[in-house]
Amino acid sequence: MQMYTLRVSLSPQDPELFKRKNKCKDVRSFERALLHAATTPLNANLISSEAKYSLKVLVEPDNQGVMGGMVSKAKKLHGHDAEFKEYKVDDFPPLVWFWDLSEQVILVERKTSVFSSAMVAAKAFQKITNNIELVEVGLRAEIEPILDDGVNEFWSEYDNFEFVERIEFELIPPNLFGDTEKSMKKALNNISEQTNANKMKTVLENTDGKLKLSSDSWVGNAVRWIKKGGGSWKMWGKRSAKSCSTNVSSNKSAKITVLDGELNEAQFVGYDSHELAHLLSHLRPKYTYKDNTDED
Repeated sequence: MQMYTLRVSLSPQDPELFKRKNKCKDVRSFERALLHAATTPLNANLISSEAKYSLKVLVEPDNQGVMGGMVSKAKKLHGHDAEFKEYKVDDFPPLVWFWDLSEQVILVERKTSVFSSAMVAAKAFQKITNNIELVEVGLRAEIEPILDDGVNEFWSEYDNFEFVERIEFELIPPNLFGDTEKSMKKALNNISEQTNANKMKTVLENTDGKLKLSSDSWVGNAVRWIKKGGGSWKMWGKRSAKSCSTNVSSNKSAKITVLDGELNEAQFVGYDSHELAHLLSHLRPKYTYKDNTDED
């Protein structure tokens, strides 16, 4: 089974939230938002053009730090019944999802007929979880795909352009996940506290296509941060002097975590938190935020 790999970052809506109210940064607020979504209709007050989602929790959170269940987005089914009467109903093809608290990662079964990409799955879970549970504690969830090694990798794409004209970095300043890239985390959180921004976009541009970047600079830190689920990048340039300007983005390089075998809803119903924690312990090295040089 292939699964999209999505990193969750919780940001305060008010930068003074934790200082003024002496609150602790409790990532389990996200778990409560998932539970709320599973027990509350998600489609109230939706306008007709908005997608409808369904979420079910089959493994509830406890001291194991895991959750799991089923999720889907409605698809319209049109047809005729035995009396030849036309009908239109919402179909919710079920997908498996897991939550790993220690990494603040959601794994979502890859089925492109439901979620066409990892980015679409990430935005769906943002829609599902930014509900009253997070609003009441002053938090917002930003969810981004983790990027895969060697697939549409930033520096290889940079080298493939003879002329690099423009690069955009969109960075999320997470205050809850990981200690990796400590300098980047500190800088982004400082900006967030001063401005109340929960996303930051940086544009580097040289209209003559002569941008020069180095992996041991701030750019290198940004690329590593994005790779671990801290945002996205997009690059414009020309492959050669005679070619047309084109662009490439990080969205095409989302990491797929492979689970041996298949797991459907009927099999999942019998899972408990110990079994799910054991399963995720084997998958975790594939998506951990920690570098080899990070301390435990």
